[in-house]
Amino acid sequence: MIEEANYFLGEDSSPISKAYWISPTGKVIPVDQTHVLQVIEHPDKFGMDWNDIESVHEKYNEPIGMEGSAREEIVTDLMRNGWIRVRYEPRFFSWTIQLNSTSIQKIPKFIIGSFLAMLIIENPKNKYSGLRILDTSNNELYVGDIDDAINGDAPIVENASGSVSTYINACTYESLWKI
Repeated sequence: MIEEANYFLGEDSSPISKAYWISPTGKVIPVDQTHVLQVIEHPDKFGMDWNDIESVHEKYNEPIGMEGSAREEIVTDLMRNGWIRVRYEPRFFSWTIQLNSTSIQKIPKFIIGSFLAMLIIENPKNKYSGLRILDTSNNELYVGDIDDAINGDAPIVENASGSVSTYINACTYESLWKI
């Protein structure tokens, strides 16, 4: 079971990282500093090159690495292309997952559920961590804890379109079956 969950971590993973990118294929990439700096330092892992990074920063007349409009465009474009952004907020003992539902067709359904299962395997107490899943395309917010999400019990508290809840319920049940 752990070997299967480790597939999602990839070779350069670290269980102590508190932020991750998850690729559209399910590879989990630990974030060393910030999400955008991870992209800037390793653009090839994200399907980009240095020219892409430079041109976005030039467009906004911002220095590379600044937390501004260029950062927002880079992160938003990655999520539109199926990337998932994850971070842990220790003050709230809570994980936040950001995705874009317009790219859900590009994301295999088991990826988020498998990531949540991996967190529980790493530390069983993570089962009780808070969980917020934000769909950046429509600001729909799923709130509960990891245990709720795996059991399909967490409510949608904003924007009741149902896209995230339908996706989360499918991915968590399917992931448990796979792992």
